[in-house]
Amino acid sequence: MNSILNYGRKHTGFLLLLFVFGNLLIACDAEEPCASQVANRFRIGFFVPGEERNVAQAFYFDEVRAVGAENSLYEWSGVAANGIDLSLNPNADTTTFVFYYDGEQRDTLQLAYKRNSRMISPDCELAIDFTDISMVKEPFSEYEDISVNLISTELSETNTGADFTIVSRRECAPQRLEDRRIRFGFYRINEEGVKEPVPLVFQSVSPLNSDSIYYTAARGAAAEFDLDLNPEANSVTYLFQENPANIDTLTINYNRRGRVVSAFCLPDIYYVGISSGANTFDSVSVVRDSLPLTPVDVAIEIYR
Repeated sequence: MNSILNYGRKHTGFLLLLFVFGNLLIACDAEEPCASQVANRFRIGFFVPGEERNVAQAFYFDEVRAVGAENSLYEWSGVAANGIDLSLNPNADTTTFVFYYDGEQRDTLQLAYKRNSRMISPDCELAIDFTDISMVKEPFSEYEDISVNLISTELSETNTGADFTIVSRRECAPQRLEDRRIRFGFYRINEEGVKEPVPLVFQSVSPLNSDSIYYTAARGAAAEFDLDLNPEANSVTYLFQENPANIDTLTINYNRRGRVVSAFCLPDIYYVGISSGANTFDSVSVVRDSLPLTPVDVAIEIYR
């Protein structure tokens, strides 16, 4: 009798564990399909021709919007992008994307497609598959040096490449270092109250936390120095070393602005709101608060 009871207890415990783990597995299976729905991701990739195949290249758009959408799908943040992930409209059979640069509407891509709804699980929302994607309106069609190609005719969660490519063969003007170069002048007020330049010899002039050295003592005495602003930050600190025991510092603050004149070339970066920050000089005066300037303009006057 005892053996029968023990047998029943063992199997009752086994059945209970099987019931608990079975419910857990069912719960996991119910959640998993929701997370694995076909992703609504339409990727536009930017390329330039290479020797054997196209090479990914950063393009610059101010903004990309979908017609009818309240928010932009992409906004330029000052960082180049060699691809943009967009979404198709799940409530319509077409989506129109508008590309902006220099603050104006420039080119339009319109896609048509079929929407196929399917149920993955009663606990999930209906999944929408996008198939038979076609291009209704082609962007950049007026440019002979820009070509586009629709790669994917349906969206798939397993596709990690570009669904649509834009290839530019355009020749772009190189960026000029002069556009971020700023001239410093050293002065003093003489006994007659007149400002006059003060030639100085520095062992080195360099930006803080950088291996670059703009000037050394080999240049000799000079009253004016041309230095570069940092295009990746809104401030830069310079070190002026006359000797190991005498190092002056000067921080210059500014705001960077970008004007995208061509989506396929580097943007024009200019600098506004230039001001002096912490420094160890007697007096610093900003007389030009924006760049680029002509090379002869002194933007920062330093008095000693």
